[in-house]
Amino acid sequence: MTPNRKAFIEYTILGAGQPVIAANGSALPRISQGRVRISVSVDGHVRSIVLIDIFHVRQIKGNLISVARLQDKGLVVETTAPPERMALIIKDQGYKVGVTSRVGRSYVLDMLTERVIPVELVTN
Repeated sequence: MTPNRKAFIEYTILGAGQPVIAANGSALPRISQGRVRISVSVDGHVRSIVLIDIFHVRQIKGNLISVARLQDKGLVVETTAPPERMALIIKDQGYKVGVTSRVGRSYVLDMLTERVIPVELVTN
């Protein structure tokens, strides 16, 4: 099965390689790697951003972004606390490029798309 071509703007099918380690410690094979363009809502404005080095892992239901990988790429992740809404703010060179809202124990990226796709931010 090939990855969803609508999600990726560029991808490479991977052979046997380093697996993704899930939160429960299980090793899950990644079948492709590439770039995905998404539209995010930042302070009422829509921004188009490209996420790079995105893995397609069949066994993971949903779309996950690692805070540690964002930091490895030079992005800054800030948190907010009550009385404001609980959120994570993602910045690149001092500019806000993404905002997440807390939903339960996860954070969901504020996106404007034809179909909203929840993205949970997790740490490695």
